[in-house]
Amino acid sequence: KLYDVVSNINVGKLLPKKWGVQLPLNYSISEEFRDPKYDPQYQDVLFEDAKDVNPNSDKARDYTKRRSISLINVRKNLDPTSEKKTRFYSIENLSVSYAYNETYHRDYNVEKFIDQNVRASANYNHSFEPKVIEPFKNWAAVNGKFLRFIKDFNVNLLPSSISVNSNIIRRYNEQLSRSLVEGLPQLPTLKQRHFLFDWDYAVGYNLTNSLQFNFRATNKHIYDDFTSTDEIALFDNFFSMGRPDHYHQSLNGTYEFPLSKFPVLDFLNADYTYTADFDWQASSQSFVDRVGNVIQNSNTHVLGMDMDFNKFYKAIGLEGLFIKKRTDDQTTTNSTASQNTPGANNNRPPKKSGKFGQGVYGVLSAIKTVRINYTENNGTFLPGYVPEIGFLGRDNYNGSMAPTLGFVFGSQIDIRQKAIENG
Repeated sequence: KLYDVVSNINVGKLLPKKWGVQLPLNYSISEEFRDPKYDPQYQDVLFEDAKDVNPNSDKARDYTKRRSISLINVRKNLDPTSEKKTRFYSIENLSVSYAYNETYHRDYNVEKFIDQNVRASANYNHSFEPKVIEPFKNWAAVNGKFLRFIKDFNVNLLPSSISVNSNIIRRYNEQLSRSLVEGLPQLPTLKQRHFLFDWDYAVGYNLTNSLQFNFRATNKHIYDDFTSTDEIALFDNFFSMGRPDHYHQSLNGTYEFPLSKFPVLDFLNADYTYTADFDWQASSQSFVDRVGNVIQNSNTHVLGMDMDFNKFYKAIGLEGLFIKKRTDDQTTTNSTASQNTPGANNNRPPKKSGKFGQGVYGVLSAIKTVRINYTENNGTFLPGYVPEIGFLGRDNYNGSMAPTLGFVFGSQIDIRQKAIENG
């Protein structure tokens, strides 16, 4: 026997449209019953025939019940008829989600099995309108073609985007097996808890049209401040962050060289990318006093250049060196003659002369585009690190901040001696 009920309701549709509330509700419930054909203990005897012989026959039915409820991406949308713009403090930047699932099961061997998991999240995202300053845009002194890089200089005063996300992820299950042998004590209940609290933030900043930065940091915490004998349920101390377990941050910067703003170098496009990663990993709490934690960093340098040789050939006049076009007088004479010739194609373009020159030009201009890349990777791994983590991965330890600011942003300068001096 089985029944299953699933419902999806957009509660926001029941509210005034101008409120712009988005509230999708999902709820489901199901139950399943299974009666065995043969007796679980006397497996060659039909279940109906063994009811009066096996005292545990009344527990032979398999029963499973599942329930779930979720509210995904609950938010308030901006009124499409309104002329208001979203500000960094607007509630439209926020969204929340919640999902809960539960499974209950029992059968001949298992007296009770419960599996529960919940996930609650809150998210904030906002994109800023650029506020760009171009101080030299209207200066007549920089109108020359060789001063274009000065005229186009710009600075953006606001970050491009900011996002903050947090997630509470918890799972709890317990199992009690039946003691099917008469005279033996009841078996212990086995419990397992996995309580996590994760959050991250990211900032994107286009400082100029040519220089962009992206920074992201993720924090993972685990709540395990209890013993095996403590009665801690799924929702107990729900908003407790617990201890830090893992931290990772990444900085990415890209700069596009303004070569195209110089007439002589406008056939070149070059860019440089720097990526810095920092990672902190907690050790097992049973051994952290002896082995410490682990930190590591890495950096990646990427320099790339694109060369458009079509522009280069035109800039140096390569085509004119090997291919000569007919003069205007010759072109006019030939055009007049062709007009007087019956059946002539008067729309034919003027021909180029010199097949040898055309051949040489074709060989020299065979290369159209070239891409050159240079990549360099570096990294440092340091076990036995005692401090925990704070803002930008640094922690106040023995009166100073550790590790150094350069290390968390990818520097490969050896900091071991400094760490020894600071204890």
